Amino acid sequence: MVSTLYTQRIEKDNLILCVRLLRLNRKTILHSKLIENYDKIIGTFINLVYYL
Repeated sequence: MVSTLYTQRIEKDNLILCVRLLRLNRKTILHSKLIENYDKIIGTFINLVYYL
């Protein structure tokens, strides 16, 4: 059985990830118009935040 606190933590983490990706999107879209570069930046961000 999943507790309410665990569910709230998951939802908080998802919200934080969405907000950080939106901020990163605003910052990177100004510098790079190529989709490949944008994908690399997002991939690098996710690797740094969640896998290191």
